Amino acid sequence: MRALKEKVASKHLVGLVNNAGTYSGEGYGNRDYVGELISGRVYEDYVADEAVNVRAMINVTGTLVPDLLEGAKACGSATILNVGSINGVLSFEDSLPYGATKGAVEMWTDALRRTLAGRGIRVTALQPGLMRTNMCPDAYCEPPEKTCVPAVVRALTLSEPRSRYTFVLDPEAPPDLAR
Repeated sequence: MRALKEKVASKHLVGLVNNAGTYSGEGYGNRDYVGELISGRVYEDYVADEAVNVRAMINVTGTLVPDLLEGAKACGSATILNVGSINGVLSFEDSLPYGATKGAVEMWTDALRRTLAGRGIRVTALQPGLMRTNMCPDAYCEPPEKTCVPAVVRALTLSEPRSRYTFVLDPEAPPDLAR
């Protein structure tokens, strides 16, 4: 974190995108989660996913908030964008650890937004849908260049008791994913 702080020192930092993510699973539909719950493997996967998907985001954000506050003061505003997953909003089978950690990203974003309210830093989350990537090469998509569920965009105001979501669905998505 020291190298990161040195890199942004004396600059007006006005944006942070927390986009790190990992999925410890073997691909959708390939696991016996009941057996893995009993054996402890789901917990081990959760610990691995949580280290990257949650703790790293919190660590980087905490390290850079002072610089973002300075940037917001100097430039008028700053923004933090946390990239979660549709799996943090809607649960899918075969993704217990990943979904739990991406749900934590959602809750952290909401709490951080309230914590930084009135200080010139906007905080929001993007919840991408199932996409064919190196992390998830078998993501229910045909043809490969199509995205099944492109994104869930979260729109919040401080007066709202709960988040509102806009679901943007690919018209060619399989019907069981277009919920």
